[in-house]
Amino acid sequence: MISVVKLLRQIIKNDDLRFYVKSTIDKYKIGYGNYYVHNEKLIFCEQIGGKKKIIKLDDNKEYEYHIDGVSVSKNIKNEDFEVNFLTLSEDYDGCASLIYIVNEDKIIIDSIINSKECIKCLDKTHKYKVGNVIMQIILKYSLQKFPKAKYFELSDRSIYNCYGNSLNLQMLRTITNGEPYYCKFGFRPKTKENYNIYKHNKNIFKLDPTITLKELNKYFNENKINVDSNIYANYIEKYIKTDPISIKYFIKSLMNEQYKLDEKKEMFDNYELELKPTEIKELNKINNDRLKLCKIIYSIYEKLFNHANYTRFNDNVFDLKIQ
Repeated sequence: MISVVKLLRQIIKNDDLRFYVKSTIDKYKIGYGNYYVHNEKLIFCEQIGGKKKIIKLDDNKEYEYHIDGVSVSKNIKNEDFEVNFLTLSEDYDGCASLIYIVNEDKIIIDSIINSKECIKCLDKTHKYKVGNVIMQIILKYSLQKFPKAKYFELSDRSIYNCYGNSLNLQMLRTITNGEPYYCKFGFRPKTKENYNIYKHNKNIFKLDPTITLKELNKYFNENKINVDSNIYANYIEKYIKTDPISIKYFIKSLMNEQYKLDEKKEMFDNYELELKPTEIKELNKINNDRLKLCKIIYSIYEKLFNHANYTRFNDNVFDLKIQ
């Protein structure tokens, strides 16, 4: 994602004003909140401390989120804009930020954090995907806040953190679903060149590209990957029963196994009582398996992306036209 500081630098040409806006954010420890600037003065539109809001989404469930901070607008040579920093949770800063550029009728979505600290479903038994819910909230909130906006823009730099290794989720989603994650909400590459790449990758995905076991083993050997026998037996062997193997099926299956291990770890993390020796042993095994499986995925997914003849985008900018 483009940093908020860089976006402010692009939008606010006046160095003193930009410094003033940033200093005020730091001074009040807003983190993320709404603010407006008029005549180089901050006008506080909401009491600092924010307030909670409830929203019903497409799954017919109600979610609680939090808007914190101050609010702002400035006209510099007809470059009218608003910068909105959103804290979707009262106790967690950094869930998302929005910049509305009035003369372009554009909302830039920045710094989306996929954390369960950002939102809360009122139905405690309901399972949901955090990123999916956060994006729905952002889109609905933005349309209410900026009714004249004509399109959204974001930079997709989504990653999955894997013990110091970052998996490029844009590439993984292309392999497993044919398109990057934000495309499910209607976002498309902004430039014509990248849109052509998007169509190319969609067409490749429809062909369900494959790889032979011999080729797969070659990639493993090239990266000097020693696959633990237990990891192979528990997480890999069942997905290579055919030859050739569907690349989509193989990577999607390994990522699903990785997510299951994440869920098991999270269950222990949320455990309120002291862990028993047997539970500690089980947790250690889960963490060990997570590390080893993630290293395998990290070492192979880019090679399989290229093997399938997918193409990387020249930049990560996507937009969504508002009807």
